Amino acid sequence: MKRYGLYCIFWLYSILQFASHVDSLYRKVEGFGIGLPQEKVYLHIDNTCYFIGDTIWYKGYVTRSDKGTLTDLSKILYVELLTPDGYLVERQQLEMPDGTAHGAFVLTDSLYAGYYELRAYT
Repeated sequence: MKRYGLYCIFWLYSILQFASHVDSLYRKVEGFGIGLPQEKVYLHIDNTCYFIGDTIWYKGYVTRSDKGTLTDLSKILYVELLTPDGYLVERQQLEMPDGTAHGAFVLTDSLYAGYYELRAYT
């Protein structure tokens, strides 16, 4: 019975040590997020399917992950159009004075059919 009590005390002590370690780790991650907040980029496009000669109109929104509001950190939004093979067709750099920007890609006759990708980042 004494041995069982010692195991219980050791087990409880281990849990308390682990909990304090997790709490310390949580505070470090939280401090990192406050000191260097991340941004999330959202693209809103006007259609789901495009043909050669069409124009892809888009609007980009960049929010802060810590507040959920439009960003005041980055001032440039990069938007890229990539081929199905992953090659860059065009890159646009847009000013974001208020956390939003808008632009367009024209699908020229030199492009071929397939699933193209839009990529946006700050």
